[in-house]
Amino acid sequence: MLDRSGEPRPNCIVIDDDPAVRRIVSHYVTEMLGVAPQQFELPSDALDYAALNPGIGVILIDWHLGDTNGLQWLAPLGREWPAAVFVVMSADSDPRGFVEAAKCCRTALWWRKTDSIAMLGSLIQVAMEEHRRRISGESSQTLGELKDQAIREALALHGGNIEQAAKVLGISASTIRRHLST
Repeated sequence: MLDRSGEPRPNCIVIDDDPAVRRIVSHYVTEMLGVAPQQFELPSDALDYAALNPGIGVILIDWHLGDTNGLQWLAPLGREWPAAVFVVMSADSDPRGFVEAAKCCRTALWWRKTDSIAMLGSLIQVAMEEHRRRISGESSQTLGELKDQAIREALALHGGNIEQAAKVLGISASTIRRHLST
């Protein structure tokens, strides 16, 4: 499927053990992209799907999948879909999860389920752009560039309010101020 500019739209998958979250996130992705993502309760099912579907661009995965840590699946999923960008979803506001995700794979964005669905949309847009860069051979954004883009998106979403943007991103307002001053 093509977007308005004629570029191919990356396919998305949603991996979450909570069927309500899968349904809500998938509905939002469908509304946003016009393409329904595949939904999986288990990452192992997503790996089986990978064998027949190499073109996945954005993987939305829950940090806590029952008794397992969703982050342990980032490397195997990333091997199957090397151009994919991960959006790690979590109900937890502990920022250590983002740090762990960044260590596990080249690119991981973080969305807290308590944040606005519009913020998820912004992160999906960032992920789609990064995926497009990867498949077109353009240089990928660094984690710092992705962080910068996420900060800009959060500030735009919250009318430039640094405190609100920081809350949505799970970082301190002083971190955003330092980032803006560089």
